[in-house]
Amino acid sequence: MVSEVSRQPIGSVAGRLFSVLVIRPGNQVEREKITRMPQPHPTGSFLLLVAAVPPYILMLAAIWDGPSWGDIGGEARYSEGWAQFFALSFGVLLWLVLGGLVLLAGLRGHVSQNLGIAAGGLYLLAAIATIGAVQSYFSWPGGWSILVPALLPPLLALYDVCASLPALAAGPLRLVPAIIASSFQ
Repeated sequence: MVSEVSRQPIGSVAGRLFSVLVIRPGNQVEREKITRMPQPHPTGSFLLLVAAVPPYILMLAAIWDGPSWGDIGGEARYSEGWAQFFALSFGVLLWLVLGGLVLLAGLRGHVSQNLGIAAGGLYLLAAIATIGAVQSYFSWPGGWSILVPALLPPLLALYDVCASLPALAAGPLRLVPAIIASSFQ
């Protein structure tokens, strides 16, 4: 007589096994205690988050200090052109790092495929909105348009880090962005 033990998962979320039914010889069914597979630490997400801070600060400094504020001379146009160049350069670098965060949250995070696709689309829309707000701020200095490039990147980074952490993305300890986002599943 061959003694085979068959294990069948009862439920799993994002690869984590909660419990299994053990069928022993003689059709005796038992439930094993709850086990979890070790989850990798989101080190890549935190490294990308740290890498996003310098371009974010430099982009905001170039945007804030860029407009000539009424001076229309040749030197003012040169300085505004350089400010636009630096804002664009640091902005592209920032949005590439944020794109890496979105990609990591989608690949290794604890979100559904539909939510990952929606996050990718919102990432593109946020980048386009930031470019438009920066151009608006350079055309008409002052006003509220500086808030778009100041608030959208941290909001997107916060969502991506929350999606990468298993304690914040799935389970009873959900944050408000994760709860709102989970309604799209």
